[in-house]
Amino acid sequence: MRAVGVVVVVVMIHLADDVEADPGGQREMSAARNGCEPRDTCALTDGGGSPADTALSRLWSNPPLQPSTEPPPTLATERRQRRQSAPASSCWRAIPGLRLSSPHFLAKTREDGRTHFESSATEDAVTAEVVTSEAATGDIYHNIHNIVVTWSTKNDTKESIVEYGIGGFILRAEGNSTLFVDGGEKKRKQYIHRVLLKDLTPNSKYIYHCGSRYGWSNVFYMRTTPEDSADWSPQIVIFGDMGNENAQSLSRLQEETERGLYDTAIHVGDFAYDMNTEDASVGDEFMRQIESVAAYIPYMTVPGNHEEKYNFSNYRARFTMPGDSEGLWYSFNIGPVHFVAIETEAYYFMNYGLKQMVKQYEWLDKDLREANKPEARAQRPWIVTFGHRPMYCSNKNADDCTNHQSLVRVGLPFLNWFGLEDLFFKNKVDLEIWAHEHSYERLWPMYNFRVYNGSYEEPYTNYKAPVHIVTGSAGCKEGREKFISNPPAWSAFRSSDYGYTRMKAFNKTHLYLEQVSDDKDGAVLDRVWLVKEKPLPQYVEAFPIN
Repeated sequence: MRAVGVVVVVVMIHLADDVEADPGGQREMSAARNGCEPRDTCALTDGGGSPADTALSRLWSNPPLQPSTEPPPTLATERRQRRQSAPASSCWRAIPGLRLSSPHFLAKTREDGRTHFESSATEDAVTAEVVTSEAATGDIYHNIHNIVVTWSTKNDTKESIVEYGIGGFILRAEGNSTLFVDGGEKKRKQYIHRVLLKDLTPNSKYIYHCGSRYGWSNVFYMRTTPEDSADWSPQIVIFGDMGNENAQSLSRLQEETERGLYDTAIHVGDFAYDMNTEDASVGDEFMRQIESVAAYIPYMTVPGNHEEKYNFSNYRARFTMPGDSEGLWYSFNIGPVHFVAIETEAYYFMNYGLKQMVKQYEWLDKDLREANKPEARAQRPWIVTFGHRPMYCSNKNADDCTNHQSLVRVGLPFLNWFGLEDLFFKNKVDLEIWAHEHSYERLWPMYNFRVYNGSYEEPYTNYKAPVHIVTGSAGCKEGREKFISNPPAWSAFRSSDYGYTRMKAFNKTHLYLEQVSDDKDGAVLDRVWLVKEKPLPQYVEAFPIN
């Protein structure tokens, strides 16, 4: 199991234009990869005090469907307690292993040949994007109180510096930069900077900025996790398929993030539509848009089919995730949850060979076996996976999840090698999160097209198979996805509204999810409690797919 309970924060500064491409996906990058784009001040923010704000606070403070056991404290109570007990510098905490985003400035070369930065947003603007994530390999990156700040600049500034501290720029750390070249016709390029911040104080609020002698980003803040990262209740926002056009959910997400509603964001593939479009300028624009989320809370990612161009080079360059797979698959811990990120695209883009699929499967098998050991499951009883293309869906299209033998589910055609459903079922994964379909769908606990509810009255209490959630409706230029008229027996709830999913791991026995509708001004369309009495769920004895 990789990077158990480690937090690495990554910051990224990205430029707006003349970012060169990387022929055929070949790129010069080190272990840290990330990118950002120029932007105009705070893009797509929603003013406070709207009716949606009130509804949001109420729903989160008193989530319905409280379990019959003694209910956990409400979020409002929990927040008051945190504020009263925490020092002034530790308002709210960030989660282990995610990514943030930050502001921009312009990088230009003067007549004397030296690079300088300007703060206005023009064509040459450089965006600072802050990202929190478990980055790179080695023990130093698997320390939950270490943070990696990553940013990008148009020019080679010769130095990479982060100034940071609790209440002021008391500390200074230096790192290095590497060159990324995009694969488009213009071969646009940028320099990716990475700086490690070590031994941060738990449960504290840090401010920071990044840059060099030639100029600095805006000031951002991040919150570190508690001392014991397994015994707290993280709140996570989850979404997929968000473009730079028609990003319907982005405004609300930005506002809620800045109000401290979330500890982490998970983006389940498909960014910008597409990051490589127009010589990666569309990717730059998206990075500008998402930075007001990614600069303040960890922003965890996996690739989708829209990241495939040039062998996923834009994705690999712009995002820094844990492990040594260039952000394609990895795992991290947040509170009582062990998250596992997977790359589903290895099953569909065979032109890159089978090596990625085999390597990921072997890693997955090892990671899940480690996470399933009694001592690991006692500390973190929840195992949650997220990947782009779902095993199941009831949408009205020809996507693979509508087929009985979907590749992610059963593996290679005819051979049924490397399928994920058997692997996840055998290792008693609790929750599987997907995207790709531009809609929301919650399934009953199921395996191999059969429903295994806990009971008729409480299907999600002591469930006997994994639960699936498809959440790909954040908004993009391709619009919404329709459903077939008659839902299958395994489909519990469906909606085509634009929106996103919230999750809170209350404790080791209760996990809460709800779906927010952006169409309905932040109303909650669907909610469910996953409840289990034992750390290891008691799954049925079922015939394997093979």
